[in-house]
Amino acid sequence: MRTFLIILVSFVLLSFNGNKKKNDLEWENLKGKVKRVITVGYSVKKVQTQIQKDTIYYYFIEEYDSLGNTVNWKSCNKKDTAIIKYILKYDGLKNVVELIQYKNNKLALRKSFGYDSLGSRIEERGYDTNNLLFGRAVFKYNNLGDMIKWYEYIGHYDTNGKTIQCGPNGVLMYIHSNKFDDKGNKISEEANSPDGSFDSKYVYKYDDKGNQIKYSDLSSKGKLRDNRIYQYFNFDKHDNWQKEIYSNNDKPLVIIERQLEYYQ
Repeated sequence: MRTFLIILVSFVLLSFNGNKKKNDLEWENLKGKVKRVITVGYSVKKVQTQIQKDTIYYYFIEEYDSLGNTVNWKSCNKKDTAIIKYILKYDGLKNVVELIQYKNNKLALRKSFGYDSLGSRIEERGYDTNNLLFGRAVFKYNNLGDMIKWYEYIGHYDTNGKTIQCGPNGVLMYIHSNKFDDKGNKISEEANSPDGSFDSKYVYKYDDKGNQIKYSDLSSKGKLRDNRIYQYFNFDKHDNWQKEIYSNNDKPLVIIERQLEYYQ
């Protein structure tokens, strides 16, 4: 969608979420004392009427401490060599205060995080390799600790080959409003311009295990731009899935398998 939003969403998929009343395992809907998860995504091929794995699409390794916080995340090649790696720094309250991304052993970006007295994340700042602010997000919560609104700022942009800075706190681009069900699952998000005009709406659905099974992206005119379906199989004794099929607009695109290791 937009560069900063895409980068921010990628961090959400890594479970570096706003409200630290939950640990990272809970945000990822992982049950039990998970120590390590290896996730492999495969492109798909159709053999007669069956969907089968083809080539490796991505390969992630994520590790957690005994409290359920992410301590290491990396994207690897087939030889288990890290291509993208995240280093996380925590404060004494186990809040992530800094995230550093390396790509092919080179610094790619840095993010810093701020919290309120309750431990809820209230701000994120993203910096590029020149230590220039490229994006900022500010979060608001309700009394239940749900992130009901967040504000998206751009830090700089390029025009005619020049980088234009937008000030120390960036310029407001979008206001996002979230709604949640009674289980604390986000069920919708609306993005509006600062003048109040509607831009996009995202809708989420879940199964009775708390796994996301559907994501829809609607344009300002109500047109369906993206329709993702997630199917889960092979649940272990902790009720965590070990296989997923991801489809977009009714077309299977990725088969995902994961191995889970637990603390004893």
